[in-house]
Amino acid sequence: MAQLLKTDSSNTYFIALVSLLDSDLVARNREQSAFYTHFKGIATLEHCVVYMLGNTLLNSQSPLVLNNSAV
Repeated sequence: MAQLLKTDSSNTYFIALVSLLDSDLVARNREQSAFYTHFKGIATLEHCVVYMLGNTLLNSQSPLVLNNSAV
């Protein structure tokens, strides 16, 4: 079942997706990754949304299966 999870930046699933995004950006922008490093970080975001399909987070690379106890 598809689910939109309204959360904040402390959510384990949200942090996992941000980590995947950071890795993808480094791969795409190798030469410029040092410049973008200071923009990384999620600090304290009060309003975040994570899209899940069952226990799978959907991202642009491949599904990320997580255990259900990580919420």
